[in-house]
Amino acid sequence: MRDRDVQRFRHVYDSDRVVVDTHMKLVTPPKWDSFENNHFAMRRRVVGLWLKAANLLITRNRAGKRLTKIKWKLK
Repeated sequence: MRDRDVQRFRHVYDSDRVVVDTHMKLVTPPKWDSFENNHFAMRRRVVGLWLKAANLLITRNRAGKRLTKIKWKLK
């Protein structure tokens, strides 16, 4: 897919600028579908993993504090 995309047009290099033909007809027009690669689901999964880890850390810290208080009271 990348090879076809690269071969859609040719660049003409100049010392001052890059010139691209603007009057050409594209064989495959660009698609701007924001849901094509399902980025939202990937982001949601990463956020879910982060939230799960953060909740586990908070729970362990709270349990550790309670345990030290219980041990202190039992002495």
